[in-house]
Amino acid sequence: MAESRTYTILGVVGSGGFGKVYRARLRSGSGFSKDVAIKVLHNSEPDAELLSRFRDEARILALLRDRAIVSVDPPTRLSGRWAVVMDFVDGLSGSELLKRFGVFPPGVAVEIVGELSRALDKAYHFKGPEGSKLELLHRDIKPANIQITPTGEVKLLDFGVARASFGGREAKTTRSVSGTPGYMAPERLQGVEGPEGDVYGLGVVLWVLLTGEAPSDSRGADLDDRARELAAGDPHLEGALLLASEMRRLDEEERPSHREIERRCRVLRQSLPEPWLRDWAEQIPEKGLEEDDLAGQQLSETLFRVTTGELDPIDPPSGSVSRTLLLGTSLLSVSAIGLGVAIIVLIVLIAGVGVLASLPAAPPPIEAVAAPEPVEEPEPVADPEPVAEPEPVEEPEPVEEPEPVEEPEPAPAPAPPPRPRVVPVVPAPAPEPAPEPAPRPAPAPVQAVAKTVPVTFRSIPWGARVTIDGADLGPTPLMGRPLTPGKHTVVMALGEVRISKTIRVGARHPNSYKWSVSDGADGWQSSFAR
Repeated sequence: MAESRTYTILGVVGSGGFGKVYRARLRSGSGFSKDVAIKVLHNSEPDAELLSRFRDEARILALLRDRAIVSVDPPTRLSGRWAVVMDFVDGLSGSELLKRFGVFPPGVAVEIVGELSRALDKAYHFKGPEGSKLELLHRDIKPANIQITPTGEVKLLDFGVARASFGGREAKTTRSVSGTPGYMAPERLQGVEGPEGDVYGLGVVLWVLLTGEAPSDSRGADLDDRARELAAGDPHLEGALLLASEMRRLDEEERPSHREIERRCRVLRQSLPEPWLRDWAEQIPEKGLEEDDLAGQQLSETLFRVTTGELDPIDPPSGSVSRTLLLGTSLLSVSAIGLGVAIIVLIVLIAGVGVLASLPAAPPPIEAVAAPEPVEEPEPVADPEPVAEPEPVEEPEPVEEPEPVEEPEPAPAPAPPPRPRVVPVVPAPAPEPAPEPAPRPAPAPVQAVAKTVPVTFRSIPWGARVTIDGADLGPTPLMGRPLTPGKHTVVMALGEVRISKTIRVGARHPNSYKWSVSDGADGWQSSFAR
């Protein structure tokens, strides 16, 4: 049974170290059509370990069904390269949204983390085909692997280094540690793997979404103090940052579970102001596409179903594949030619036997079929029994004659000449080393030069547009925005109200500014305070 499908490549959605993700339009022979994402490996013949992980990723996603995890089809070969076809998810990643809009509103960030905690808890406890827990660990939680759609859906992407317990898994655990520095839990560097590792990564994500700060090694009490400092009297922001701090505890046993994080995010969200994720996401634009060699091409696919075996990275012989998608009409052409040649050879053999057996007369068809009995004449082939004579081939046993080669053993090896007596030379005592000069003090300028200083901008009401030195940085609040030391021109605008100020950034200058706007009796009034 074969089902024909074609894909029209629309463009590149994104790329990584191992491959590219394309947006394509799927059309089937029955007229069905939809947009899909196709993940294609760069290398047409990747190494066995990478290919195993690639196929494991497809198997893992095929086992799960969750609104926050994309569904996929089995692996296929596309233009000679391994590929996986999955649901297309519109929108932008968390890292792209940070660049475009700045830090996330606290309520939106809490909704995203609560949804991901729910999905990760389900993935870990989900029962696989054997009836045991799947114990899925993503192991690479970061903003770049979180997609937000214009309708407010949250999707967890890239399970390329995920780990799970299921019978069909190919990749074996190695000593290497996979993940992204800054988002990896400290215990993972010692080989300890568990859901607490994903909790840690998700805690770093929550912190980054709320502050815009790059991941750091700050943990424990230091991180709690930093959370209170950044909140600076904002109880809503402080609650979310303290949750992120707990998720990043050094001891994995002190971190909350995914289930607990989901519940706490749900409660915390009720106390946080608008906007809600669904409303905030309406500003997210559609995913832009890039061009490459495959853009605009139409690729065909035929789905073959065979009964036994495992997926093979090379075009396999008949009967060695269980469920694989092989693309390209060239493979079908070769198969058709081979089948045709086999049929012609068979016809020639049958015709030859029939002619030899029926030259005198044209017997009925049944007798003609019986005529091949003379083919039993090959019984003389039984004569090959004399071939058993090659038993003398065992004569090579005389090859053991090389034993005489051992004759050299009787020849005694010449005794080595007596070693000359070595008289140890006692070295003269080395002169006392001159006193080492006092160590040079570490150059102070390296520590004194600060590349950037984190500066926070807020407004009342919230949502004022902030422009610094002509660059639009997005709406308030802007938490810990890195600025170079020196003077900067800050413009804040809310509706028709606008204010421009020059601030001085440095270690001895304020790093937090608040603009208050109110509609007084004499019209709009505003104040800019440090």
